[in-house]
Amino acid sequence: MHDGQYRVRLDGQWIPVPDDAVVTEPNHYGRAVAWPYQDASGATRIRCVMPGAGT
Repeated sequence: MHDGQYRVRLDGQWIPVPDDAVVTEPNHYGRAVAWPYQDASGATRIRCVMPGAGT
């Protein structure tokens, strides 16, 4: 997290995660998981992210 917002590091850059993309259900997998995609302009965006257990 940075300034109260989740971020994901992909390909050497930090990508902000929209608040509505954060999965708030318990993470039984344990590790953080992110689902990136490329928008129409080719920019990498985060569809959703499940923070790691204990965060």
